[in-house]
Amino acid sequence: MQAILASSLAFTVVFARIWQHATLLQRTAPSWLYMIDRGAPTIWEDWEGIDADGTAHNSLNHYSKGAVIRFPHTHTLGLRQSPGSVA
Repeated sequence: MQAILASSLAFTVVFARIWQHATLLQRTAPSWLYMIDRGAPTIWEDWEGIDADGTAHNSLNHYSKGAVIRFPHTHTLGLRQSPGSVA
């Protein structure tokens, strides 16, 4: 059972990193660069928040996806605030 759990965890981590890499670097939806290429100054609620004609469908200032970016900063890049320091 422990081997199955370890295997499942390893698969989940690998899948998460592949998805994370794809959403960071591709220029088509769903991705961070798609929003930037469409002129987004904030994070959209929907990956495809603005149609080709410029019509917005959901919130264009939505933090839920922004919270996810903490993982690559702290775990992939190793950027962490020193304990007791002031941000």
